[in-house]
Amino acid sequence: MPPTIVPVIQTWGTPTSLRYAITDTTSRFWTGSTWATRQRDALLYASHHDAAAAAHRILWKQFQRRHTVYQMFSLPLEMQVFATTEVSPEDLKHFARKLVKLSALYADHGTGPTPNSLVLPRLNWGRLTQPVNSEREQDCHE
Repeated sequence: MPPTIVPVIQTWGTPTSLRYAITDTTSRFWTGSTWATRQRDALLYASHHDAAAAAHRILWKQFQRRHTVYQMFSLPLEMQVFATTEVSPEDLKHFARKLVKLSALYADHGTGPTPNSLVLPRLNWGRLTQPVNSEREQDCHE
């Protein structure tokens, strides 16, 4: 079985013009279809979200023929919002997509808990919900 290529998201540019590229652990650059050794050939993504989605696809393609078991686990992400007026779920979703970045440290810890396994974490913003009567009912210091 060939070794797993682990994609790493890198940030390029200035704070006002950030771009994201995908590299691997051997310093190659993702072009959108293959790996290149020249940095100038790297495909640049406008958002971390887009680069992370591409990195997931790169990993998934390596594992799609190998896996025999598929499992889905959910882990809630809670966001406490303190404001002087109510914030709509749509406004929060739009803001949080820019604020919250989920990445996996594959280069440091491998791609999964067992040999030849792959864990692809993602934030499913389509499932964002607001509990009924959430205002002031929860102790924010839990």
